[in-house]
Amino acid sequence: MDRDTIRPPTSLRLICETAQDFGVDPAACLERTGISKDELFEKDVQPTRGQEIIAIENFVRLSPQKVGLGVAVGRRLHIGAFGIWGFAIITSPTLRAAINTAISFANLSYVLADMTLIEDGTDARLEFDMSDLPEAIRLYVLERHCCVAMTFFSDFIQEQCFSDFRVLSTLSDRACAEQLSKLLNIEVIDGANVGALQFPTSMLDEPLPKSDPVTQQYCIDQCKALLGRVNGSLPSWSLKVRDTLIEGLGTDTKVDTVARQLNVTERTLRRRLKEEGATYRQIYTDVRLTLARELLETAGLTVDSVSWRVGYSESAGFVRAFSRKFGVTPGAVRAKSVKMNSAQSALTDA
Repeated sequence: MDRDTIRPPTSLRLICETAQDFGVDPAACLERTGISKDELFEKDVQPTRGQEIIAIENFVRLSPQKVGLGVAVGRRLHIGAFGIWGFAIITSPTLRAAINTAISFANLSYVLADMTLIEDGTDARLEFDMSDLPEAIRLYVLERHCCVAMTFFSDFIQEQCFSDFRVLSTLSDRACAEQLSKLLNIEVIDGANVGALQFPTSMLDEPLPKSDPVTQQYCIDQCKALLGRVNGSLPSWSLKVRDTLIEGLGTDTKVDTVARQLNVTERTLRRRLKEEGATYRQIYTDVRLTLARELLETAGLTVDSVSWRVGYSESAGFVRAFSRKFGVTPGAVRAKSVKMNSAQSALTDA
């Protein structure tokens, strides 16, 4: 991965927040990055991968504890924090497809190491290539990546049983491996020649419970558009608007409010979006309806409750918009989800 790749500022913010738990001054984590703590909360700040690597180096060097730093940051990265990349993963038809999607659009995420899916007989592993990273931060990166991967696996696997999972590490200290094993709650193997998360190959082609071809295709299309902008080092106003809307989800956020939060005029914001082939209304509707579908399928909420949570003042308008976008009513989506969950519960009880 290129060190000049633009990153979401969330990762740097989480490093600073976590550093305090380990007795490290957040400002010290940002030394040599060229970014101040206050700037992390500005909407137009665009840290690079290189700046994040420097912050991690500072954190690891200053922390009195060396094992568990990446786990502590990884646990703060819930699935919702990954935006459209995360939704594309969890709506994939199989684990294989989910991993391939994660790898294809890794530049839209907080991933620091190049990822590769390896199949070796009955075992598969998600390898993390950290060869271009400073050796001092490789344990942190392995911890964080494995922790985040396990968060996604937890969403995929209903039983959340990870007895067949292993973390492969290059650690030479068995005590450190055992300490990390307790933190991750899975076995950590030391002395390996690669950092990886290992799991049964048989899982790769099992259908995932939240698979949704329509939603996933939408997410993939959005990821492709965003990746083109990221790789071209162009500022993505569509992404900024989307992130702002997600943060304020549940309110009828007007374009002038978003413009103020992004420190531009409404006219400028509309012009920027037009240059990207987007409109505020389109982004606003897509964000609300995509997240609404996710809530209907996973949270067990009623149509009225979801309608309110994503900012519709009355459910009739929500039903019409949802049906136009997905070709199915929100009630039908919820009914299918309830039926599937009931069937799964019956199988578990049996």
